[in-house]
This record gives sequence, structure tokens and C-alpha cells, in this order.
Amino acid sequence: MASAAPVATVTQLRENRGRLLVKVEGRYIALVEHAGEFFAMDATCYHMGGPLLHADIEDLGGFGPAIVCPWHRYQISLRTGDGLYVNMARHTCSKGSRQRVHAVEARDGQIYVTVSHAESGAAEHRVESDTYAFKPPAPSGGAQQLPPGRSGDVLARAGAAGMRGLPRSAGAGCAG
Repeated sequence: MASAAPVATVTQLRENRGRLLVKVEGRYIALVEHAGEFFAMDATCYHMGGPLLHADIEDLGGFGPAIVCPWHRYQISLRTGDGLYVNMARHTCSKGSRQRVHAVEARDGQIYVTVSHAESGAAEHRVESDTYAFKPPAPSGGAQQLPPGRSGDVLARAGAAGMRGLPRSAGAGCAG
């Protein structure tokens, strides 16, 4: 049985707007405080590895709070790790467990995470987020600064192949 690992203090989490990236047993975990509750889940989205640490959180009724992947808008229950979607009748439904969630406990000002494991490494106990759990997540919103200008401008200034000498109006999708 896994043991609870101290990962942060409640004060540290709150000083970081309720979001911290922690690493426990080699897994990258997003530690989140939302509406007074603490949650821990693999830090990258099960779908294609999108960064979840600074993703939006939406309340989805009976499914509770769900984090929304910034890359493809996949909704994931913070409580269960279920992948969620809205069907044609406008009802929120579950795809089943897709994102590994971990037990969180706060006591004496310290936050502890107990990593949830696939039992005995059996394939039937794996979830899709296990694919990305041991890789550092892509940069996300938080306090990071984006470079000035658009990516194409940066490439052109760097002299990237195919960018030299093209007239501004020659871009794809421009009306003639």
C-alpha cells in the first residue's frame, strides 16, 4: 500500500493561487485547491498531454468540478478522473476513468498526497493519463511570459527556412 507523501503546505498552495506542480514517486501531479477542497491528479491531460496545472475549472453539476484541458477543451472530473462530455440532449455524461486522481489530505497545515497505482501494473487497471504521468508537462498559463510578437514573426527574424523574402500578402488563407 502506498503511503502519504508530504508535498506542500496549505500556505504554499494558497500563495500560488491554489495550483502547484508536485512530483511524487516520479509522477507529475497537479495539486489544486478549488472551493475549499484539495485535489490531485496527473498533471497532463490523458488525451494528448495538454498541461492541466493552470487550466480552467467548471462546475458540472452531479460530476462536481471539472478541469478543462486548454489544448482541446476535454473536461475531466477533479474527483474521479472521468472524461466528461455533453451529449446531443445536452446532458453531461462520463466516458469512464481516463485521468488518474490521487488521494489528498490536509492536516496540521501540511498537504499529503497518496499516489494511486495501477494494481500490480496490470493493463486492465491502467488509465490513459498513465502514458504521460512521468513526463514533464508542457508549459502552461501561470506566471510564464510569452515572447513578444507572433510565432511567424519570431521564425522570420530567425531566418527560418521558407520565411525569407515572402511578401506579407502571400500567406495562406489570404483573400486576393
